[in-house]
Amino acid sequence: MQIYYPPLVEQACRYFYGSSDVSVEMKATIYKMLIEEKILDENGNPTEYALKKGLILRREEVPNLSFDEFLELYPVFKRFPASNFRKIGGFWEIKTEFAIRILDKVQAGNFNLEEEVELSNYFEDRLEEEDKCQYFKV
Repeated sequence: MQIYYPPLVEQACRYFYGSSDVSVEMKATIYKMLIEEKILDENGNPTEYALKKGLILRREEVPNLSFDEFLELYPVFKRFPASNFRKIGGFWEIKTEFAIRILDKVQAGNFNLEEEVELSNYFEDRLEEEDKCQYFKV
């Protein structure tokens, strides 16, 4: 049986161990510690305490950002040509083929932890708000 942990737990594993490929027991221990330290709530979301203390940064993409503002929010995308991006419904989206190439590069370890967090945030937002994903789904 596959157990899925919240993205912040996976990120904590990568931070502490250099990989999210650690035992289920270790992930459970980290998850419990993050809850006990009031960094995450029981659902894996950041607490107000963690956000106010700057322990977790919340990046929120708002509609109608310029491409430069989008790149400030997600600097990892500066390494890719602007032609891979298109503004749809006020948000910068990418084609599915490009997303797959990026995810393959993540699996190959081509990004550092901060870049992986940025990509995770970008893709997580798209998966949660499917109505914004017209270009992403192409």
